Order: sequence, then structure tokens, then C-alpha cells
Amino acid sequence: MFLGDVDFMRGEMCHFRQLPLDHVDRQATYTTLRNNLQGLLNSLRYENIIMENRISELRDEISRLSTGGGRMQVVGSNLAEENSAEIVSEGQQGTINSDIDTVEDWVREIQLME
Repeated sequence: MFLGDVDFMRGEMCHFRQLPLDHVDRQATYTTLRNNLQGLLNSLRYENIIMENRISELRDEISRLSTGGGRMQVVGSNLAEENSAEIVSEGQQGTINSDIDTVEDWVREIQLME
């Protein structure tokens, strides 16, 4: 997902922290970094909304399947698949939320450097 982007920005933050205050390119680097962090944060938040919607759809489908009806073996198989998909989606959302927290911390940190 965004793991590569977050890892890249982690490197950029490390580089910026080491950049001397009087470095000729510090302001340009700061501006680029700030804009990139905000863009990444916006993308992560959007992806989080998509994951929330997907999890909600999976829960609705699980609820529907749990009520039974039709051939129980097929329903049971579909229910197991939907449960697995929900678990995977929740794990992905957990990663996204962690990335959002990290990027928000970087945004606050860089704002203090203004």
C-alpha cells in the first residue's frame, strides 16, 4: 500500500533533521517535505476511509450470511471467506492507522521547525 511511501518519507525526515539550519537548501527542502508529508497524510486518510467502508460491507455480508437461509454448507463457506476478508482488512486498516499516526507526528515536528 503506502509502506514504501512512508519508508521513503522516514528517510527524508532523517535527512532533513540532519540538515544544518544555515544550509542553503534548507527552506526549499522544508517546503517540499511539508507538502509531501501533507500529500501522504491525505492519501492515507482517504485509504483509511476506503478500508472502513470495505470492513462495513464485509460485516453486513457476514451478518446476512449468519442469518442462514439457502444451503447451509454454501452459506458456511461464504461466511468463512467473509470472516477471513474482514480480518485481513482490519489488519490493513491497523497498518494505515499506524502510518497516519507516524506521518501526523512528522507533520507536527516539521511545523515546529518553521
